[in-house]
Amino acid sequence: MFPSSKIYRLSIFALVATALVLSGCEKTVDSSKPPAKQEEVTSNEDAIKFDFDGILNRKEVKNAPTFVEVAKQYGIDFQYYNDAREARYFFPEILGGGFACLDYDLDGWPDIYCTNGRGLPINSVDADYDDQLFRNLSGKTFSSSTIASHLSETRFSHGCAFGDLNADGFDDIAVGNFGGISVYLNQGDGTFSLTADSTFNADPTWSVCPIIADFNHDNIHDLLIVNYVQWNYEVPACTYDAIRGYCGPGEFEAARDYFFLNQGNGSFVECGDSFGFTAMGKGLASAALDWDHDLKCDLYIANDLVANFLYKIDAESTNHYSEVGSSAGVAVCVNGLNEASMSVTPADFDRNGWSDIFVTNYYKRKNTVYLNQESAHFQDASFSARTQATGELFLGFGAVTVDYDKDGWIDLFIGNGHVLGPEHNPNQLTNQILRNEDGVFTDVSQSGGEFFSEKTLSRGVATIDFDQDLDTDIIVNHLDRPVSLLRNDSQTKFKSVSLELCSPKHLPLEGSRIEITQDGKTQALPYFSGGSYFSDSERKWTIGLGDAQVIEKIVVYWKDGSVDTWTDLAAGCQWRFIPGKYIRL
Repeated sequence: MFPSSKIYRLSIFALVATALVLSGCEKTVDSSKPPAKQEEVTSNEDAIKFDFDGILNRKEVKNAPTFVEVAKQYGIDFQYYNDAREARYFFPEILGGGFACLDYDLDGWPDIYCTNGRGLPINSVDADYDDQLFRNLSGKTFSSSTIASHLSETRFSHGCAFGDLNADGFDDIAVGNFGGISVYLNQGDGTFSLTADSTFNADPTWSVCPIIADFNHDNIHDLLIVNYVQWNYEVPACTYDAIRGYCGPGEFEAARDYFFLNQGNGSFVECGDSFGFTAMGKGLASAALDWDHDLKCDLYIANDLVANFLYKIDAESTNHYSEVGSSAGVAVCVNGLNEASMSVTPADFDRNGWSDIFVTNYYKRKNTVYLNQESAHFQDASFSARTQATGELFLGFGAVTVDYDKDGWIDLFIGNGHVLGPEHNPNQLTNQILRNEDGVFTDVSQSGGEFFSEKTLSRGVATIDFDQDLDTDIIVNHLDRPVSLLRNDSQTKFKSVSLELCSPKHLPLEGSRIEITQDGKTQALPYFSGGSYFSDSERKWTIGLGDAQVIEKIVVYWKDGSVDTWTDLAAGCQWRFIPGKYIRL
């Protein structure tokens, strides 16, 4: 979220006051000193200047995106409460919240769980600031189901995740809070019950990003908690060019992540050390999926100011992971520097049949795309793919995929906003839509509708096709305004399909993937948990087919090793795949 003391050697992007690893109370940052000398990156200043001008001179595009903000119209009237106060700089205030887009009542329509903050220091009494659950009423509207569902989260919440922790067929919810985690078990009757397992809060910490997946491949969901830093109220502010602002994570020690192994009997055991989840990061997002096609669940964690992690399970093992981010090429950026990462977005952006990684980063840095060169060996392609050029004017938080023009090339939505405080410029930033054309991204936000002309302090972002019209809608959390529900009204002559994997016994599916082949290109669509900042999106792919009227070939690789192959499935349909068969919804 904040930059490190080492920055890129880009003279046209001199950082003003955001390049220190902070240490101490009321620290003063001397922005007059030149940036530390670094090795040249794989570009040159003229090339960067060209791309920079390209952002500033964005033009109208064909097949322009159109997203309309409809939250209140559809019954979602909610704003994250961070208790920000003038001249007070408590670190949790600027992190914000996220979403879990799950069908908690199994009526076939995705619902939305929204995390919320509350007063700092923590005040657990005021129910006005509890997390919120909105039930989807057949795509026509949402109704508040918080009270009816018995959900009552009374801590300062950030991220959330969903998955079936007790294998009863209904998705449960895990919430990361300042002060620990909460696990709500779905009772199957529209209500939830807070688990009494004290294991989850034996060592309360700043938990920001839970993720639910099967990490030991026993067909039971486990729970991994990404924790941030060991913050306390004793360091209230730092000073940048004589202006007070929020201190960054460099001020504090990293908080240890936790891994809770599901025992299958309603209890969990913390096994982080024995499973190899021991690297000390300052994580803000994570994604669990299979990056090397061994049908096992890998884990990527985006860290703030320290190297990012890629955990892969050891060969012939079901209970030990090794951190291989550096050797896989996804720990740091192209010139070897740590980044300040906020979000993880898995997708096959270049359509080579392997899942890539997109990571949002700090202001006047670059958003990074790591292209999978096969078998989880990645290359930082940010300059050639132009995520460097389209990201340096922004500070990205949540990022999600959306093929808005239905051409089969996966586009990106990025929620932006700064972190130093309202006295600093910039503070609010516009959000972005990046169009993917043959693996190269162009900022087409100015054509996206009124929402993209408004500056915000955006944080968590998730995808949800709430009206099931075969395009991807987006929900965005902000610090400075109510939640935005962006209905995708983009017009295109192309058709899309919705593809969903389903286990008849509601077993974990991380490790599975879909591959579709069109016009000689094979595209991987992984089943994954987590991803975007503090959020867990609806688990299905909505992908365009261009001019095609059918999917030429679709192959489903299930995590148990079975493979299903289908041909000529019609465009313009929702398809659900179950081992051995498919269903047209």
